[in-house]
Amino acid sequence: MCVIFGVGGIIAIVLLVYFVAGLTAQRFICDPLTEPRGSRVFADVESFVQLERVLFGERRDPDFNLTAVLVACHDNRTLYRALALQRLYNLTELRAGTAARVAASVAALRTDYPPRGRPLRILSPAARRKLDRLADTGLSDFDFDRILYALETNMTSLSLDGLSSQLESTARALAPRGGFAEVARDLRSAAEHLARLHRDVVAPMLQRTAELNATASELRDVLRFNQSSLKEAIHYRIRDTTEVELFLNTQGPDLVQNLTRDFAETMGARLQEYLSMVTEAAERDVGRCGPLSHAFNSTRDSACRAVLMPTNGYWISLAWCVLLFVPLLVVAQKLARLYRHPDPYPGPLVEAYVPLALPQTHTHTYTHTRTHTSLHFIRLCIS
Repeated sequence: MCVIFGVGGIIAIVLLVYFVAGLTAQRFICDPLTEPRGSRVFADVESFVQLERVLFGERRDPDFNLTAVLVACHDNRTLYRALALQRLYNLTELRAGTAARVAASVAALRTDYPPRGRPLRILSPAARRKLDRLADTGLSDFDFDRILYALETNMTSLSLDGLSSQLESTARALAPRGGFAEVARDLRSAAEHLARLHRDVVAPMLQRTAELNATASELRDVLRFNQSSLKEAIHYRIRDTTEVELFLNTQGPDLVQNLTRDFAETMGARLQEYLSMVTEAAERDVGRCGPLSHAFNSTRDSACRAVLMPTNGYWISLAWCVLLFVPLLVVAQKLARLYRHPDPYPGPLVEAYVPLALPQTHTHTYTHTRTHTSLHFIRLCIS
């Protein structure tokens, strides 16, 4: 009996230790992580770990703590809102500051150009006089078409290479005849001279003539500036320059200011649109805590619901078995004692006679005990 109670006591102590450890883990880890709001554990942790002071170096918002960050993360908010990063990077103030800097840049770009009171000149009077003198020169009356016509005509009235071939054929025809050998030799010498003249003189002249023709055509087109003559082209360009100077001196300052203002306003509007997009993305889209929350919940459920709670249930069941086993042992001991307690039978003794065939006479005495409501046969006495 002592051994049974000793072993049972040791088992009970082990079960108690496991039960206390499981209950402690459930109450101090799983329950606070499941519902951090109103948890004393989180309150005690937040008294030591001041998240606001760690992030911002100050203690200003009492509602900003680990519980608030965890709840915001479970609500699938962005990190910008969950960690209250607007206190470090206020995008609204950034937009206002950008608008102010753009306005300052616009004001700096407003220059007085062309300067009022001083007329702007593209061509100086000396340059105008030189252009007028160039227009009055004979270059504007240069007849390029005549040069081109002269260059396009043949350099010689006859083709020297053709004449050389004819002389060579005539010399070959006269050579067999008697008395014409010297004439044939002179004709062959003249043919060679004409061929050499065509190769060394006429052909290079034709090549240079073609190059001169291309240069004259290009010079004619360039000097005229798409006009009928160089003089007309110069006067046309001087007139255009005068009109440009007049426009810049009368409408130039306003035009420059308007262009500058339109450019600055357009760039400012694009910057504001971009900052609005960045602000909206940072507050609503970028860095959502949903995946992090799912990973956190999955880890917590795997540790608490899949491991800790079944373990606690198993050991609690064993603990109930041990707790019920102890009183059952006591009750069983009591029942065993009551079962084995003898009680004399109050009735008369009954003797039995053994048949004569037996070697000796045996007297059988039957004793009965009464336990509670039933009579049981206990012992047989053989005399």
